[in-house]
Amino acid sequence: MRKAVLAGGVGALLIAGVAALLLLRRPAPVPDAAFESLLASVDASLSQGYLSTAADALRSFRGVRPAEADQLRILKRAFEIGRSSGDYTLLALLSDRARAANARSPRIRSVAAYAFLRTGRVADALQLFSGRAPGEQETLRGESLLRSGAAWAGSDELSRDVLALESSADPSAFERAAIRADEARLSLDGAVLAMKQGTPSRAVAIARTDLTDPRFDEPAGLILYDAGAGQEAIPRLTRRFTTGAGAGQIGFVLSDLAAGAGNVALAEAWLRRSLPLAPTASWTPYADLAVFSLQRGDLAAASRRLQDGLAFFPTSRELRLLKARVLARAGDTAAASTILGSLLVERPADTEAALLLLSLQGPVLSPEALRARLWKVFELAPTDAAVLDRLASALSASGDWDGLRIAAEERQAAGGAPDAHALLLEGFAAAMRGDDDAALVAFREADHLAGDGTGRFDAALVLLRRGRAREARDELEAAAGEVQARADAAGKPQFLSRVETARGAALMLDGDFESASAALVRARQLDGNNLRASLLMRKLEAGGQ
Repeated sequence: MRKAVLAGGVGALLIAGVAALLLLRRPAPVPDAAFESLLASVDASLSQGYLSTAADALRSFRGVRPAEADQLRILKRAFEIGRSSGDYTLLALLSDRARAANARSPRIRSVAAYAFLRTGRVADALQLFSGRAPGEQETLRGESLLRSGAAWAGSDELSRDVLALESSADPSAFERAAIRADEARLSLDGAVLAMKQGTPSRAVAIARTDLTDPRFDEPAGLILYDAGAGQEAIPRLTRRFTTGAGAGQIGFVLSDLAAGAGNVALAEAWLRRSLPLAPTASWTPYADLAVFSLQRGDLAAASRRLQDGLAFFPTSRELRLLKARVLARAGDTAAASTILGSLLVERPADTEAALLLLSLQGPVLSPEALRARLWKVFELAPTDAAVLDRLASALSASGDWDGLRIAAEERQAAGGAPDAHALLLEGFAAAMRGDDDAALVAFREADHLAGDGTGRFDAALVLLRRGRAREARDELEAAAGEVQARADAAGKPQFLSRVETARGAALMLDGDFESASAALVRARQLDGNNLRASLLMRKLEAGGQ
């Protein structure tokens, strides 16, 4: 989908000339149905942005077309593929075939030289001009000489500087060359290079100042999109959607931008407009439309969208998995289980499909059978957090604390490094076995790794159980500080409410009922649904009994 066009060094200054060579009017060849059908198919693929499909069609053509005009028509399309992808290998291959049929054609020879230079075949390019008088495509001849290290009387400082850009890693060098050559395509190269170097702010600056021409709407819009400047990308991509080829792919990006802004209706509208223009581009639009339908509770529409997608992508794992979820929500667990079973035959380690299948079969499985199945899934993917959580829940429900410890240890061994989540489970298992010392060690190590307050909070609960109220308050103070320092606000009030509740319990244990009451009031202010804080407050009001 990213069709940002690279200039390719000196090639940016030569593209117009090569395109002109390919577009020169020549006598029309005798029509051939198969040949015309091939070109029509290639043109259709190019219009939708399917470069690889167009390239495969041209590469596979083995018909004999000796006429220069026919050869140029083939090369023109290969040139368009190279110009859009930055890969001129196909143009070089087809140039070799064309020269075999028209060895004396200066136009085909010039196109071949351009393709050879773009693909590093400098010696072959020089050979094309060997023994020929200066003047025939002098710029291509000069580039061939410069690339080979020889002198060229027609060269100047600018041509040498532009040639040097191919080994440059400085986006500013492309900008300077663009100004001197009056060729903004070089600025586009600089922006793409900046993105590859991980400096999107530099790429955005180039797009804002140097790539304002409408012909750069698509690559500049995609750069802005990738760099996180989505609002700036929208008007440029919208304009390109209505005027250029590949509109379907651009519409998908516009849908993604709308969804990211929380405008689901607009995101869905863009998908509905774009999908008919590129129905085989990706399975993702079908899945997105199905998800939007599910969010509205329209299971029938979601199912239809998935069936449309599966018609083009029958082996898509994502579409089939989503289809199983839709069927499960509709109550057709048998059909959903069939789909999930086939997915697991193909991918035994597909934990998402395995867990969904278990959730459907769980009601008819004994607790022992459910745990046995979960252990099998866990052994296939011990580093999968969702699998570990599901297994931990089942083990906790059965009171199998040794099993929970083993699962946590296996998770850490599989990851090759300490894991905060696994350490929390290990600490919980130790605490439930009554091994408070081991629990404290695990909780503190987890907090050292994560620094999110959870480990310290759990350690405080263990200390409270042992009557060590002052140490517990120290842990709670540290936990609150770590949570306050977090940038994200999600879940922060609820967690701090639990901290204040535990602080209140510790103060009650020390007999400081006034401070305990203040802590419980803060807990309820942070989270009005904190029932434990309410119960402790009532206990205080009853005299601490």
